[in-house]
Amino acid sequence: MKAADPNHLDIGEAFRFPFRSKGWLWKFLLLDLCAFLSFTVVGLFVFYGYLVEVSRHARSGDRELPSWDRLGEKLHDGLLFNIALLIWFVPLLILYIVWASTARCTSSESGESTCISSGMLSVLLLVASYIATLVLFLLIPAILAQLLAGGRLTATLNVAAVFRRAAFKPALTVVVLLLYIPAFFVLVAGLAGLLVGVLITYPYAFVVVAHLYGQFARITDPTVRPPQLSD
Repeated sequence: MKAADPNHLDIGEAFRFPFRSKGWLWKFLLLDLCAFLSFTVVGLFVFYGYLVEVSRHARSGDRELPSWDRLGEKLHDGLLFNIALLIWFVPLLILYIVWASTARCTSSESGESTCISSGMLSVLLLVASYIATLVLFLLIPAILAQLLAGGRLTATLNVAAVFRRAAFKPALTVVVLLLYIPAFFVLVAGLAGLLVGVLITYPYAFVVVAHLYGQFARITDPTVRPPQLSD
């Protein structure tokens, strides 16, 4: 079988590979179980840890869904990834809090609260919050790529490295996130099949996105970039 081009995003492979994997149905059902047990927190971290493992396999060129062994490692990976995202989203949260403190909020008779930007500062803060939200979502693949490459929380907090990955091929960063749309359209379509449909499409949508993230990590890894010509 022809090896994957390390500098090429294989979109079709991300959508096909789950159903070529041995025992894919049981692996999907176990992922469903972790999602169902997300309220226990442990289930949530194992859920994301498995997706991190999917990304790791895709980064290395593996064409199979990972097995459900080494649950401790999956728990660890899921915990690190969620902590990393939480830390990255702290500045955004601060922006929203500052904006809320400058906005004019009113309450209706039904008890619903509505906040309206009042004044130039409030408007600028709101616009900055929207821009920061978009930027942070664009950085998620790069943040995960840093975790896959470094294996440590400190690697995900290397701001320069994260932005270098995201800016290495800006179109790639945008395309990877835009592919959320067809992946989760499959999930929505599964609602038509009610329980059985969702049990398949829910994990499928997530592993497709995780595989794309893994390919993103491989493409943006410094070790596979073509050497730059010196002057």
